[in-house]
Amino acid sequence: NRLFQKYILKNYQFHINNKTPELVRNLTGEVHKVAIGYVGAITNIIIESVIISGIVLLLFVLQPNLIIGAIIFMGFLIFGALFFLKKKISSTATEQQNYSYLNLKYVLEALGGIKEIKVANAESKVCEEYKKNSIFLKGTNYFLALLNSLPKLIIEFCIVTLVFSILALLKYFNYTPESILAYLAVLLAAFIRIYPSISKISVAFININFYKPSVDLLFEQIVFKKKSNKIDDTLNKLKLNHNIKVKNISFSYPGCQNLILDNVSFELQKGEKIGIMGETGSGKSTLANIIAGLLSPSIGGSV
Repeated sequence: NRLFQKYILKNYQFHINNKTPELVRNLTGEVHKVAIGYVGAITNIIIESVIISGIVLLLFVLQPNLIIGAIIFMGFLIFGALFFLKKKISSTATEQQNYSYLNLKYVLEALGGIKEIKVANAESKVCEEYKKNSIFLKGTNYFLALLNSLPKLIIEFCIVTLVFSILALLKYFNYTPESILAYLAVLLAAFIRIYPSISKISVAFININFYKPSVDLLFEQIVFKKKSNKIDDTLNKLKLNHNIKVKNISFSYPGCQNLILDNVSFELQKGEKIGIMGETGSGKSTLANIIAGLLSPSIGGSV
């Protein structure tokens, strides 16, 4: 809601400088990623950490040294793998943002300009561009699915290794078979319950890194001055009771050195009708937008 409100309250120049597909992507895809992916991952970490802490505390009472070693071993493997993949996860997430934007851009442009596509007989070209980008987007989704399955493999390897290591240590320290069997039963029961929680936490850390670019993007988009978040209800409906006088209007778009309007002046009497002619890009629409108050002159001038 805040992001949509910000876009609506932004001046007309903002909408000229920013592409509509990108804004739509932010309002739909990126918001969903943050709400479901990022926040959901943090929630999972908190909930599953509480469960794991309780079970680990019980095991710690029985065999503190072995549990400390097991925690260090599993933590080293899991977080080591996540640290190693962190840059790749972040870069893939940024690529997914770009491919999502391009997909939306192709859809809006194709459906909005279907007449031009039909006239130019460009259906095959448009479909090929969309298909090519969709393949890249699908690749980023497959990579995320691969990452989400990776912790499961690591955790299973850790559990099997730990069980055999703990059995070897208990036997080395001359524990009785009954004691070993009893501790093994407790250990297996604990691992059966801990395994899903550790898997969820590992996947949650991957999702946090994957959706971090979405959080950064929305944070940058939403943070703005409070005064721009208020609708000015004091503005009255435009009433043309007098002449329109344009004096010394000059304008250039951001990033463009050439003036599209250079020191334009004229006066339009009330009730008078005129026509403005010129080539495409000569500034006709820009002049109309300045008169309507949608754009402000770049250099001095007044309306």
